[in-house]
Amino acid sequence: AHGAVLFALGKLGGAERAYAAALEVEPDDASLYLGRGRAEAGQEKWEEARQSLRQSTRIAPDVAEAQLLLGQSCAALKMNDEALAALEKSAQLDGASAAPHQSLAALYEAGGELEKAVRAYRKAREVDPQNEGVLRSLADLFKRLERPSDEAEVLSALSQLSADDPDALMALGRAHTDAQKWDEAREAYRRAAKLDPDRLDAHRQHARAAVKAGAQEEAVEAWRAVLAR
Repeated sequence: AHGAVLFALGKLGGAERAYAAALEVEPDDASLYLGRGRAEAGQEKWEEARQSLRQSTRIAPDVAEAQLLLGQSCAALKMNDEALAALEKSAQLDGASAAPHQSLAALYEAGGELEKAVRAYRKAREVDPQNEGVLRSLADLFKRLERPSDEAEVLSALSQLSADDPDALMALGRAHTDAQKWDEAREAYRRAAKLDPDRLDAHRQHARAAVKAGAQEEAVEAWRAVLAR
């Protein structure tokens, strides 16, 4: 309990020591190994975390968080086979969490297995459709894969969650521009310019997309906004 309190207070070193002391009394308690591993992972002490979490999962293999943290620690150590096994186990144990799928996707992406990464991010999105981190990572991956239509679809979903974020709308506009979807690009840039009227690049891109979309009057107004600043 003392270790959990220290962890909640952000005192990770103290939490690690408290769990270590408790393990001297109860050396077969999987939750204590998990607690120590959690504190070690929070300090990026990856090898120590891996050892603690391996002990936790050896005693209690069906705890999703322990498998997740073990997978993440192994991934940080570039022990990809062990990371993969633990993350897949975590995903099986906790079907309501996006975290193991997100970590699997990052592992696949780092290893250059980009289509596997897409599938894992999509699974994470299916589990948690409003997870902005998942959406941003998936959009970035589609950009890397030069799939602008897929990128735009994800960024459109992200813009609905970040309706007041001009950066998200600018990214959406660029994706639609890459896909040559000029009406959609024009609308994204228009919304970005409305949210941040002093943002010249939003007005410029709005004007260019409006020209491409055949909305000449709208393009003129956008260029006037540029010239007025």
